[in-house]
Amino acid sequence: MESKRCGQPNRNVATTSADMHWQPEAAICSPPFGTMTKRQYVRSIQRYLCVAIPAAAMAASASAFAASFDCNRARLYDEKAVCASRQLSELDVEMSVRYQMLIGLVAMGARANMQDEQHAWLETRKQCGENQSCLAQAYLQRINSLKEEYAHLASRGPF
Repeated sequence: MESKRCGQPNRNVATTSADMHWQPEAAICSPPFGTMTKRQYVRSIQRYLCVAIPAAAMAASASAFAASFDCNRARLYDEKAVCASRQLSELDVEMSVRYQMLIGLVAMGARANMQDEQHAWLETRKQCGENQSCLAQAYLQRINSLKEEYAHLASRGPF
């Protein structure tokens, strides 16, 4: 039996219009994914996020307030406040993981828009300064925004 290689059609899979499978080779080309339906692809991403986000949060809580950035290089008031607060550090890690996961799933044009949104959000965070309640609110809003973007992407799929 011939194995399927990246970018080559799988001769062992019937491809009729009634049994058409989506092949995410452009985005993911590894043996665990192979040929899958759109629904299977979305579910695999959801399962990955369910593991990756809590794992990142646990890793952050294991070290002393480990934010998603190097706290030794924190120079702005908002960065120093995030590094000084366990809650803000955990929110920062969650936001960062969600952002990195989502940016890897979108097409090039949408990626540029997401990067612009992230830069605008960083400016909003900077305006909070050392105000921890303002920072927490900013993080929660950004996390919710990223959740909504993911739900929108999952509902239509990356195809």
